[in-house]
This record gives sequence, C-alpha cells and structure tokens, in this order.
Amino acid sequence: MNHFLRRAAAVPLRFYPRIVRHRIRHRLATLTDLATSLDLSDKDLLAAFQASSLPELIADFRSRDSKLFFLGDDPKERGAQVAAVSPGLDERLRSQGDSILEHKFDLLGSGPRDLGSNIPWRSDFISGHEWPLEHFSRLTIVDLDAGFDIKVAWELSRFHQGVTLGQCYALTGEEKYASEFVEQVKDWWSENPAGFGPNWANAMEVAIRSTNWICSYGLLRESPALDEEFMANFLKSLLQHGRYITRYLECGWPGSNHLIADLCGLVYLGVFMSPAPESLIWLRKGLRVLKHELKSQVLPDGADYEGSSSYHLLVTEMLLFTVSYCDSRVVAVPTTVRENLFRMLEVIAGLLRPDGNLPLFGDCDSGRWLKLESDSSLLPSEQDPRGVLALGAVLFDSQRWAALVESSVSENQGGDRTLGRWEAAL
Repeated sequence: MNHFLRRAAAVPLRFYPRIVRHRIRHRLATLTDLATSLDLSDKDLLAAFQASSLPELIADFRSRDSKLFFLGDDPKERGAQVAAVSPGLDERLRSQGDSILEHKFDLLGSGPRDLGSNIPWRSDFISGHEWPLEHFSRLTIVDLDAGFDIKVAWELSRFHQGVTLGQCYALTGEEKYASEFVEQVKDWWSENPAGFGPNWANAMEVAIRSTNWICSYGLLRESPALDEEFMANFLKSLLQHGRYITRYLECGWPGSNHLIADLCGLVYLGVFMSPAPESLIWLRKGLRVLKHELKSQVLPDGADYEGSSSYHLLVTEMLLFTVSYCDSRVVAVPTTVRENLFRMLEVIAGLLRPDGNLPLFGDCDSGRWLKLESDSSLLPSEQDPRGVLALGAVLFDSQRWAALVESSVSENQGGDRTLGRWEAAL
C-alpha cells in the first residue's frame, strides 16, 4: 500500500486523466479479447486486404520491389557488396547462422545455450521457469522474489535471429537458412497463439518482433521456403500484431521508450501491410503520436529524457530505422520527427568514445531494434553506437559524423569489421 501511495503521489495531477483513459482502454481491450477469438481465417485475411483470392494477394507481395526492406537493391547483390569490403564477414555470419540452426543462443549474458530441438519460447531457460499458455492478462509476468526473468523469453521472441538468418541467406543463397526461419516462426505461432502466453504481454515486444519479421522477410523473400501457405499465415500474424499494438499502446504516464517502440512498430506495419485499410490507420497514428510524444521525451539538447545513454541509443536506433524505412517507401515523415532524430544523433556524436562505444549513464538493458552486425562480440553492451551514427551520417549526409565513425575505426583497428556493419546498415 505504501508503495502504491508513493507512486500515486509522484504523478502530476494534470496527467491523471491520461492515466485513467489508458487504464480504461486497456481493461476494455482485455475484456474484448477474452470474449472473442483472435484467430483469423483465410476469409478474414482477404477481407482485411480487400483481395479476391490468396494467390492474388501473395503474388502482390512477391511482386513488390526490394524496398520492402530498406535496401535499394537486391539483398544478394548488397550481400556481395558488403562481403567484398569486409573481409571475414561471410565466416562470421555463417558462424552465427549455424549456431541458430543448432538452436544455440547467447542471450542477456546467458552464455551459449543449446535450447534443444524444441525452442522453449515461453520459458526463462536460465532459471527453468515456464509461463503457461493462458491469456497474458492472467499471467504473473514479473515477480522480483521468484528468481525468474521475463526478459529472457522476450529477447528470444524478438526474433533478431531471423535477420541473421536472412543475412546468411543473402550472402550464401543456401536454403537451410530460409527453412530455419520458416520453421522457427511456425513453431512460435503454435506455442504463442494471439493473445496467449507471456510474449503477448507487452506491446513493445510485439512491435520489435513485427519489425524483425518484416526485415527478415525482406532478405528471404525469394526463397521457395516462404510458400503460399506460410505467407498467408505470416500476413495473418502481422495483422494480429498490428491490432494488438493499437489496442495496447503503452501510453500511460510517464511516456517511455516502450511507447516509442510501439509507435515505430505501427509505422513499420503500416508501411509493410499496405494496402490493407487498417495499415493506413496504423501508419497515420504511429507518425502522429510519435510527433507529439517526442516533444516530451526528447530534451532541447537532443538527449532522451530518461537520462540513460543506453536508452538514448535505443530510442535513436528505433527512430533512425523507422525514418529510413519511410524514406525508402517515399512515406512523408513529420519534420519535427526528423529534427528530433538529428539532435539525438548529435548527442551520440558528442558522446562517442575513441573505441566506438558510449560512456554508460543510467540504466542499461542492451536493448536493440535491429541487429545487423556480424561482429557483435566487439560490442561490450551489445549495442552499436558507431553503426547507428554511420547510418545517420548517410541519412543526413553528414561528413562530420562519418569522419567520427572512421576515426573510431582507425583508433580501434577494426576497420574491416566496422565497415561491414556500416555497409550492412545501408
């Protein structure tokens, strides 16, 4: 009770209407979910896209140009370009990809763990705790005294491994990587039906997973492993993801990096799922609320208000890839969003150390939006400020930022590896 009263007293009175609206909206959404099935049929999918047949719908997605991801050319061509300027990239990515094929993961300091043939998607595999397959609203997600950590299950279900598999496929053309992605996603669906299990308990996780699936598809889209049946279910699941984020936006008080992630996820889904009518709603809402939210979350000097260099980098990375994705699809981004991103990149430029890392201020959970680098072992916090600033230098045509990146590369004597990470981000 004392803890509740302290938290209540910390909230400014003017924010209480926002909190009440958020709580009521969240509760109503939960009651609706519990009373209805979130499963989607083929008919539901066709209705959502206003398409006449599944073959027609899938053919439309397959015929889209390569900018479905954010590459301006074919992923295999780009993979060859990256490999040419980054000696050892092929071997490093193959090593990571082969570990994923063997279901060996190193997450959140766990060290390499063999998760076996059946990946425990709903488990903290470090403690052994497993969340049951119940509606997320009925689960105890966090218990500080119980010795388990929900972030282990969440990190695995963010599907950063999907992008790695996609990179391996683009570099090698070997179908085993595409087949592994398909099998992992199908297995995840079977263990995590919409709304059930811990991986549906947080809109930020749903947003990050959506983005990684979309980007993985961009790299794997030419593989026959992504057949019509898989693609139909893939689009159904992304519809479920978009609808979930819309219902459960984390817009209470105070706003945080979670809400930014939710909104960036809506933008990604809004762009990718076009021309479904819902997608336009997601895109408009994502950009509109993002424009408003950045006014309060980004300080005048460009620093993230949470006072953490790690979270500042995470929010910057989310915004950077989202703006880049919109630009590649010729989607207009509010000027103030772009201005805030520029100032946040300026902060990273000012904090960048000669070794390419940031000094640690405040909390750090090593959170990522997309993991593109093959040399992640060189990143102490698993975050990549040099790669973020490099992509920012290209997006804003900043020779000064590019020079800072190149200088840190020379200082750290890792030019070949960092160049690969830089080029991969383009």
